[in-house]
Amino acid sequence: MKTKILKAIKNIICSILFLSILCGSVLFVMPFFRYDEDVISSGNMAMFYAQEKDTIDVAFVGSSALYRFISPTEMYKNYGVTSMNFATANMNIYAMPGVIEELVKYQHPKVIVIEIRNYINNAEREMHGGEYTEEELSRKESMFNRLVNNMPVSSTRSKIIEDTVPEMLGQETLDWKFEYLKTHTNWKNKGLDDVKYFFSRYVLKEVQDYDGEYYGADYKGTVARNWVYYNKDRDFSKFDTVSEISGKWLEKLQKTIDAAKSCGTNVMFLTTPYPTNETKVSYENFVEKYMESQDVHYLNCNKRYDEIGIDFASDFYDDEHSNTQGIVKVTNYLAKHIIDYYKLEKTELTKEQQKDWEEASTKWVNEVREPGLKKIKDFVANEKAKGNKKYLD
Repeated sequence: MKTKILKAIKNIICSILFLSILCGSVLFVMPFFRYDEDVISSGNMAMFYAQEKDTIDVAFVGSSALYRFISPTEMYKNYGVTSMNFATANMNIYAMPGVIEELVKYQHPKVIVIEIRNYINNAEREMHGGEYTEEELSRKESMFNRLVNNMPVSSTRSKIIEDTVPEMLGQETLDWKFEYLKTHTNWKNKGLDDVKYFFSRYVLKEVQDYDGEYYGADYKGTVARNWVYYNKDRDFSKFDTVSEISGKWLEKLQKTIDAAKSCGTNVMFLTTPYPTNETKVSYENFVEKYMESQDVHYLNCNKRYDEIGIDFASDFYDDEHSNTQGIVKVTNYLAKHIIDYYKLEKTELTKEQQKDWEEASTKWVNEVREPGLKKIKDFVANEKAKGNKKYLD
């Protein structure tokens, strides 16, 4: 009898070990089967997870309205304060409470800054725009992929999926939590380059760098373009019309505020400056009043164009995102505001960590900032020389 019991226990232990190894192996290889993703969002997330624990004093959370407006290396170069963009394209407010939880697992920043431009856009669209088309839903799914597919498997990732997938996408959560169920048939589209990428990123844990606009590994995740897109001047500094946000969208905002307040650090909400319109600013005015009622600091840069020094003719590369010149202006304005408001001092780093940030900042200046500013300046000068009325006004 004793021998049978020991044998049964041995079989159970072996079965558990086998299942553990099998599950671990499947979880490990799951990223290989992922569909092609936006390399900018992937690189941004990889850059965040590559930072040494508790070395980031200011964490920016949100969408492309961050990584195309804020340069951590510009901020460090001028103020000695470390920052990082935990941002993916069109990050939705459904995910924000879980993202805040994920953030403080890896860093304990002195300030978390939550950008809510995408929240305003989605609230306006859903309150007044009717049902989503299949194309719009597909895009929302793709954007959500860019967040959760670049996170390690964890209870926090599961929380983000549970908070987002049923309501925002109308889907079950199992396929998202165990993504192999969604992506395993994608093996036929994979080649040698995909194997090399998987090995370098997920085995060697190397932060990827890309040719073109994404300057990840060298510049701490800044995304800079040197195109110039002309926008007409605008001024909302005295625009005080208020449009109410209600229903589930106010509930989502409150849930994010509650999560931010409970994370144990200073929290600030932000709207980065862009060529917006009166409708969106009226919702931002509501958010500002609501934040005041919640005793939360909110900075709406769309009402501070002059203070920032925004030039609509040359600071943007499209009608939503800033170019290198805009990045420099917005970063320095926000850095000074945050440091003064929260009385931050230079980040305490080891000599090795200081060297890393100084090298990244130097490369940013020499390889991106100065060449980019010159290219934009030359473009504007050339347009004026050609008699382009837009640049002569």
